[in-house]
Amino acid sequence: MTDWLKIGCRQLLLVPAVCILMMLPATAETTEELAEIANRLESKPVVRVSFSQARHMEILSKPIVTEGRLVFAESHGIAWLIEAPFQTQLALTETHVTEWDGTDDRRRTPLSARPGLASLVSILIPLLAVDFEELEESFFVEAMVTDAGWQAVLTPRNAGMAEIISSIDISGDSFVRELSVREKGGDWTNLLFGAYSPTSDRLTIEELAYFAE
Repeated sequence: MTDWLKIGCRQLLLVPAVCILMMLPATAETTEELAEIANRLESKPVVRVSFSQARHMEILSKPIVTEGRLVFAESHGIAWLIEAPFQTQLALTETHVTEWDGTDDRRRTPLSARPGLASLVSILIPLLAVDFEELEESFFVEAMVTDAGWQAVLTPRNAGMAEIISSIDISGDSFVRELSVREKGGDWTNLLFGAYSPTSDRLTIEELAYFAE
């Protein structure tokens, strides 16, 4: 794989998800719908799921696709494990990002220095923790619930994040199934979650190593 393609693939990690809607404050109806979504989602201290992510960039004729696994632990953060077309791993917490590529060379930087990843963390951690109150601190939310599933559209409250992301669309049923992000510059990213693994309430020894300092 050429260096420019590998760099482009890694940019997939800068943001996740979706459709453009007006920036609306939360209403009583929205609050009720978010409560219904929270009731449908299965809140677990540890979540394991496969993913496929497609990064659509205006300068490229085809999307850049990566596949891998995600491990979320409420007490630690998110392990973002890309397996194809190359291997790279990130451990994301609310304050830092640690990156490595299968070697012992781990690079740790403040999350504040990676605004794209900071946006990702502000979406995924409360979403996987089923903490919609925290999600509403960072985003205006418009939600819709049907018998078949649910959809929520987020727009950033923070001016800095709004310079990067136009809107985020999330949909699912008893699990989060799809996340899409549309950026200010016209690029967009679609993230599909695959099989959720049967989970225990504890990380394995290997998974704990993802979050080692």
